[in-house]
Amino acid sequence: MDLQKLQIYHSELTSFKANLDNKASGLSEELEASGLRVKTLKKEQLRVQCVLSTQKFTPANIERINWEKSGLQQTINSLSKSLEQTEQHMWKEEIALAKVKETAEVKVAEYHKLDHNRIQTIDYGKQLREQIRRVEEQLEHHIQEKAGEDQKFAAEMEDAENHRKLLEKKVTLGYDDAVEELKAAKQQYQIVLQETKEEWRTLANNLASVLTTTVNHLSVHCGEINGRPIQ
Repeated sequence: MDLQKLQIYHSELTSFKANLDNKASGLSEELEASGLRVKTLKKEQLRVQCVLSTQKFTPANIERINWEKSGLQQTINSLSKSLEQTEQHMWKEEIALAKVKETAEVKVAEYHKLDHNRIQTIDYGKQLREQIRRVEEQLEHHIQEKAGEDQKFAAEMEDAENHRKLLEKKVTLGYDDAVEELKAAKQQYQIVLQETKEEWRTLANNLASVLTTTVNHLSVHCGEINGRPIQ
């Protein structure tokens, strides 16, 4: 925005300087023309004075000549005053033009400095855009790599989940088999225990029967021994 204002101001200064140059040129031409007219009138005055000094005139001629001389002198004075005013105006215009030129040179220097800074800023902007482009490329490459790693990780996680489910299924099946085997073992144990109890019962009964028979036999045998006479 400041650069645009400076460019507009520089354009206005250039236009104003051109106008001042035109005015100065016109004043110079007017001043030169006035100077030439003064010189011409002075020459004419000298010529008339020379003629007057060499010729004889009647009082009427002298009065007319004096009147013309007075008018000529007034014209010369007016032109001299106009020339002086023109010179003063020209001097003021030159001072104003010098100030404008000085201001314009300062503004132009500032403009060139800003333009140089703008060029440097543009170059820096290009470098910055190039760096941003490289960073974006690196980021895109990193994102693609990360996406690939995420896909790989997701696949590994899916495989692990499937493996876990398979293991859980196997564990569940194994547990069920183990429970069934345990039930079967308990049933078999109960059967064996029952059979063992029956065998022990039978054995006990048999043993009791044998003991009873043995006791009875011993009792009978002892009775027989006791009933015999002593020899």
